[in-house]
Amino acid sequence: SSLESHPSGMYLNGAEMYDDMRAMIEATTYGGDWWTKVPGGEMHVWDLVPQPITYRAFEISNLLQINWSWDVRYLSSGEQKRVQLLLGMQIDKELVILDEATADLDVDQRHELLKFLFLESVRKGTTIIYTTHIFEGLSGWPTEVIFLDKTLGGVHSSIELSTFADAEEPELFKKVTERLVTLKAGEPFA
Repeated sequence: SSLESHPSGMYLNGAEMYDDMRAMIEATTYGGDWWTKVPGGEMHVWDLVPQPITYRAFEISNLLQINWSWDVRYLSSGEQKRVQLLLGMQIDKELVILDEATADLDVDQRHELLKFLFLESVRKGTTIIYTTHIFEGLSGWPTEVIFLDKTLGGVHSSIELSTFADAEEPELFKKVTERLVTLKAGEPFA
């Protein structure tokens, strides 16, 4: 897919994103409103996934180490996050927006998810928007880092990562950290 930003708005595949909400919703996976309360009553992972279960759903469940017989009432926060990622990504979409998607995952699951998303981008042209405050392990993964500023109510700046393609991760992490420190220094303490 092609996601472009212009002064007049955001465009997905050449069409302004908010002009055709149905097309935008059909093309987008969003993961960010993570469960704060699990569904009531006995319910297993296989009950949440539409039948028949697709190859893609099996692939995601394997990479995130999800047990289809888990009762969702008794899941840890990391297991909940993994099931929610499965539910959100079981259908192939052109645009994937994930907000702190790896916060409760262990290192191996985080690595597998990021590898899967990277391959989705490279092989299928899927656009991945991944918000995080954890930059370790991301070297070579993003094409751009965009810094949002709550005092501006939007984008503060960005770093094109093609200039860091061969950089060691500490160098990239240092650059991102310097930008974040500068950004936070301008925020009021109120």
